[in-house]
Formats: sequence, C-alpha cells, structure tokens
Amino acid sequence: MMDNLSSVLGKLSIAYDYNLDTLKSLSELFKSYQCHTELSREVDALLIARKALTLVELTDIHHSAIESLLKAGHADAGFRLGNRFNIDSFGSFNIVLRSTPSLGHAVELVCHYAPQFEAILQMQYDQPAGRLRLGFDSSTVKHWQYEDALMATWQMLRQLTNQKLIAKKLAVQIPQPIHSELYLEEFGVMATFNAETTFIELADQDWQRKVGRFCAPVQALFESWLQGDNSDIDPWLSDVYKNIYQGLLAGNEEFTLDRLALQQHCSLATMKRRLAAQGKTFTQIKDEVMMVTSYHYLTMSSLPIDHVSNWLGFHNPSNFNRACKRWFGCSPKAFRLHQVEKV
Repeated sequence: MMDNLSSVLGKLSIAYDYNLDTLKSLSELFKSYQCHTELSREVDALLIARKALTLVELTDIHHSAIESLLKAGHADAGFRLGNRFNIDSFGSFNIVLRSTPSLGHAVELVCHYAPQFEAILQMQYDQPAGRLRLGFDSSTVKHWQYEDALMATWQMLRQLTNQKLIAKKLAVQIPQPIHSELYLEEFGVMATFNAETTFIELADQDWQRKVGRFCAPVQALFESWLQGDNSDIDPWLSDVYKNIYQGLLAGNEEFTLDRLALQQHCSLATMKRRLAAQGKTFTQIKDEVMMVTSYHYLTMSSLPIDHVSNWLGFHNPSNFNRACKRWFGCSPKAFRLHQVEKV
C-alpha cells in the first residue's frame, strides 16, 4: 500500500510527497557521509514532524544541506542526492505517469508540471532528437544542482521503464568533476562536460518503451486535475478530496455530504454552493476518488478485491463489479489480470 496517497489526492497536490521525500533523501545522505550536524538534526526533525514545506523553504534547506556537504569535502553530494530519487516522490501523480502509453508520453507530462515541484527547473523533451533537456530559470544555479537534477531524472526514467537503460549521449553544463567516472558507471556512456546544454539522449526504441499500466480513464482524470499552474490550486478543494478519500478508507460508516460539511465546519447548503463554485458535485468527486483508489489498489497491490470493495463502501460485490465496468470497461478481477499481464 502507498499510505501517502491520502496526502496527495486532489488538484495539483504533487508538492507534499515530493518535499517529504527530498527531506528523507537529505537525511540519508547526511548519514551516508556520517555527517551529524545541527542542520542534519533539523532535517530529521522536519521529517519526523512531516511538516508541509513551501517550495522556498524546501529550496533553502536543500541548498544549505548540499553546500554544507560540499564544504565538508564531499564533492559528489549533488550526484549522490539525485541518485536517491524515487518515482514515488510524485505522490498520486505517479499513478498517471504509470498510466501513460510510453516513456516519452510520461516524460512530456513531467516536463509540463516540473515547476510545481522544482520552482526553477525547466525540462524539455525534444522528441525528434530523442533528448530530454534540463535547465534552470536562474543565473545563480550551482554546479551540483545540474548533477542533482540529472541523476534524479535518470532515476525517474529507469524506474518508469523498470528496466536498465543506457544513454545514447549525455551532456552536462559543469566542468569535469573529480568523480567523473561515476557518470560512465551510471549512464553507460562518457559524459560531455562544459556543454552548452544539459541533456540525456536515448534511442528511439527506449522512448517508445511501455511504462506498464496504461489506463485511459485514470489518465484523463488526472490530466483534468492537473490543468493550469500553481496559481490555480485551491487548497480547500484539495482538502475536500483528501477528506473524502480518508473518509472512504475509514470504512466505519457511509461517507456522506453531511459528514463532509461537518468536517469543513459549514452548513450543507454552504458546502453545496462552494462545490458548485468549483464546478464540482459531491457525487462526482466521490466517484473520482473511488476510481483512482480502485485503480491504485488493483494494479499496485495484491490486496484481495473484496477488501478494496469494502473499503470503498461497496458491501455488495456486484455493485463494485458494475462500478469497475463503468470505470475500466471490465470486472475488477479481469482488470487486475489484464494490468498484471501488461507489466
């Protein structure tokens, strides 16, 4: 199970899981270098508290941590940090990435939404050249940031395909580091340093590789959630999605609009008005959450189907079957079997 799904359900809720995973990676990096400092203790404290940080706050901690490790003589800190990246950092966005028909398609989505989790990172998928270009919207970017972004991107590509990849070409906008042999070890190709742009080039067949679990309804739903930019995020609507998800999985009693209004500290009429202002209804959001949750547990876990059904309030198995046929075009058993066969 991916417990943090509840913390990211909603409109454009990528940042929370990404931030939390960055703190975890920083903590592990400090430990790997056996650096026990005030800053490392601060990172651990934030991780334990599971505090939601803004991009600015996370960037400050991120930079301070790596700069302190560089000063301590660990020149490969940026490289090592990027190497710890996990695709689960994208939270529920990870579900739609694994619902795309190919690696190239998944990367196009990541490029479009990159500013939501890395404020100054710019990613561009140059399909004709087979290159994924990385850049920064800032004149004060450090060399280690290119290494961090490059390695994190490489880990993302490998984890999406779930296969070993060997880069066709690799270029980095940094002087040749003293640990340049790590590039050959990781990418399987010599890197070009002091390049004009930073990019990873793969063969055409690599970009066409299937990611594994394509599901058009889930992809369409997530893409509708992810339209716009950070200025469009409504924290209230995101909380509504999270509350409905948590209410469904609590399983104690049916989660109703009355309960949602009580949680949001407003009247039933006010709740309906606020949802209508967002172009949503309670029934619509509940159905969206149930579809995504069903998809997640049917494809990414081995939980018994009746457990998933009961969690979502389908105490009659035939009702869950009908819902899955409406969402996915087949029964939950057939859908799980079909998805496993495609992996």
